[in-house]
Amino acid sequence: MGYRYDLEHYVIPRIGGQRLQGLRPAAVSKLYRDLAASGGRGGSPLSARSVDHVHRTLRKALNDAVSVERLITTNPAERAKRRITGSESVVEGRRVEGTTKGDCSRVVSVDAGTVAVLREHRARQVAERLKAGSLWTDTNHVFVTETGAPLCPDTPSQLMPKLVSIAGVPHARLHDLRHLHATTLLHAGVPVHVVAARLGHADAVTTLRVYAHVLRENTSGVGDVFATAVSPR
Repeated sequence: MGYRYDLEHYVIPRIGGQRLQGLRPAAVSKLYRDLAASGGRGGSPLSARSVDHVHRTLRKALNDAVSVERLITTNPAERAKRRITGSESVVEGRRVEGTTKGDCSRVVSVDAGTVAVLREHRARQVAERLKAGSLWTDTNHVFVTETGAPLCPDTPSQLMPKLVSIAGVPHARLHDLRHLHATTLLHAGVPVHVVAARLGHADAVTTLRVYAHVLRENTSGVGDVFATAVSPR
C-alpha cells in the first residue's frame, strides 16, 4: 500500500475535514489510537505496522507543508504520540498484541558478543525472579519488569534519550537503530535480499526503495571493480 492509499483510506476520512493550520498533535494521536482500535477491515484493529506506515505518510506530507509550501510552521505529527511500538501497543489502557513486519515470525542471527550480553541479562532476570517469588508473572518476554510483567511499549523509547546521553553518542531515537543496522549491513556489502529478510520486509523492493541512497553511495567504485576483474593478469 502506498502513500495515496494511506491518505485516502485512513487519514482523510478521519481528519480530512480539519483546517491544516488548526491540526494539533492531540488530534493526530487520536487518529493513531482510532486506527489501532478499529481502523482495519470491518472495524477490526489495524496492525501496528500499518499504523506506523500511516504515521510516516502523514509526517512526510506535513513536513512538505512546513518546509516546501510553508502553510504551517511546525509539524503536528512530529509531536503526536503513536503509542505504537513494534508489535505491541496500548489502546485505552489495554495492551494490544500486534504482528511483526510482514505478519510472520522470523529468525535472525546475532553475534557472539550479543549472545554474551543476552546471557548476562538472563542471569540477572533469574535472580530477579527468585527475589520476586510468588509475585513473579511468567510472560515469556525477554525484557520485563521486576515482577515479570511485559514492559510498557513506550518504555524503551522513553529510556533512549537517557541511554544516549550516558553513552555520549549523537542523538538518536530507538527506531533509528533499525536504520543504522540496515545501512551498516548495506555499506558492508551484504546482499539486499538478505537485509530485507532481516528487517522483515515483504520483499527486497521495499528495502531498495527505503535505502536507495545507501545503495547509490555503494556504486561509486563499481567501475573500478569491473575493470580490475577483466584486466589481463
